Amino acid sequence: VVIFVAVLFSPTLLGLFDPIEANVPIHVLHAGLAAVGLGVGYMARGSTSSVVTR
Repeated sequence: VVIFVAVLFSPTLLGLFDPIEANVPIHVLHAGLAAVGLGVGYMARGSTSSVVTR
């Protein structure tokens, strides 16, 4: 999410991507990665794990 917002704020990511500016596919890619990451985190938070003890 941080990278997506940073690229929206500065298309060259504050000079790191100086020769190449961010475009729509890059924004979509980062938004998708953020959504997947948040979804995985939400699912992992809600899952219960059992520990086998002897």
